[in-house]
Amino acid sequence: MASDAAKLPTDGALDAVPGASSDPNRVSKPTLIMLVALISCTFSGSFTQVMMNIALPDVAHRFAIDLTTANWVVIGYNVMAGTAICAAAPLLRRIGFRGVCRLGAGCLVAGSVIGVFAMDFWMLVGARLAQAIAGGLFFPLVTTAIEAIVPKRHQGTLFAVNSGCIGIGQAVGPLITGAILTTIGLNWTFICPLALGLYLLVASFTMIVDVEALQRAPIDVPSLFIAFVGLAVLMYGFSEITHYVVPALACVGCGVAVLAVFAWRQLRGLPRRGKRALLDVSVLGIGTYTVGLLLIMLGMMAVISMGLLLPLYYEGTASMSAFEAGVFICFPLVVYGLVSMVAGRLFDRHPQLPLTIFGFATILVGLVAIHFVAETGSVWGVFACSFIVYTGVSFIVPPAKASEMAALPASKISDGASVNSTMVQIAESFGAALFVGVLSADVSRLTASGTARAAAYAHGFSDTIWISIVFAIFALALAVGYRVRTGKRAKNVA
Repeated sequence: MASDAAKLPTDGALDAVPGASSDPNRVSKPTLIMLVALISCTFSGSFTQVMMNIALPDVAHRFAIDLTTANWVVIGYNVMAGTAICAAAPLLRRIGFRGVCRLGAGCLVAGSVIGVFAMDFWMLVGARLAQAIAGGLFFPLVTTAIEAIVPKRHQGTLFAVNSGCIGIGQAVGPLITGAILTTIGLNWTFICPLALGLYLLVASFTMIVDVEALQRAPIDVPSLFIAFVGLAVLMYGFSEITHYVVPALACVGCGVAVLAVFAWRQLRGLPRRGKRALLDVSVLGIGTYTVGLLLIMLGMMAVISMGLLLPLYYEGTASMSAFEAGVFICFPLVVYGLVSMVAGRLFDRHPQLPLTIFGFATILVGLVAIHFVAETGSVWGVFACSFIVYTGVSFIVPPAKASEMAALPASKISDGASVNSTMVQIAESFGAALFVGVLSADVSRLTASGTARAAAYAHGFSDTIWISIVFAIFALALAVGYRVRTGKRAKNVA
């Protein structure tokens, strides 16, 4: 209840959980208990987000559809999650941490139950959309909490722990899904997120408290509808651009136009009527925040490209089962999670180090190596190179996220967290639509011309890696340019 909530400190850096220590540099036991529950939300969100990546070939086969259509169990999740994220900031103000956790856990349970009993493809997509509401609420929830209740000196480490749990969730998601898919069947893969949802429901009542007084924050439903339609049309266009160029480009144009209407409504339309924006996109006017956000988006595109394309390569080129492909994906993702924690602690102790530059340079080396190895059909070579890519991503997210959030005033933290999570979902949706669309088109074209299935998958995978290389080059140039610019600015101030 609002009357029981402690007031959030204006600097967002003190330990604000009731019963917490008065030492501003110490993370207390009540805070740690709450963070365990909240980071469990992040884990469940990442687990659920990637659980279908390993199942795309099985989904396509079971429902007699192509990979591009089957990929909507991934794209649809990201689109709905991106829409739900838009509502996270006003929901946090209206119902608090505890209420948002309960709502997300309830949606996760409901979606997982639908998935267990799904009888056709669109029922499966509906299950994923319900699960996505949970993921969309969970990610900004954790970011906002870390900014609100963790001392500044520990935030880089906690962001790293959070990123590590995301990595672990992404690692065990395909592994567990692959094992269940191989031994029991597609519908039973929803049992694990169902169990996670039930646990989080209990945790929302016993481990989570609200740290600021609740407000009567309105939620602009028309904006949510506009955002969902814009994102869905835009991603449909990207997913079909290698199949039907002109109609796909028309969809991309329509999607951009609808999202432009959404942005105008947030910046102009709602404020003119005295209403608060659903998503305060004005934070994008803060240069440090925006550059950090763009670097995170590009880093997560590398993750999504690997998370989607590697299973398709292993299952298509090496004829692996879903479980075997999950095992091959699990190990580099575990490394990603562990190295993320190391990178966060390194950033806390030495924030001057150019970690993002090192990260993108490492990603670029790994992607180039994968490109040349992939067409030879060397599964073990691709497996080894994937470790390089994931290690690079580990050095990007913790420092970039800590820097971008530190650039925001305390009053904009929850909005900045929501914009961050929304834009990351857009980047992941874009990557999922584009990469799988290109690979699917290559496989269909080559197999139709008589190329063996394994060779077609190897060639298509290699082509999509080229796209990732281009993005990595751009990201590295951006990171270097920003580093040079901020270095000159610091010298001028001195």
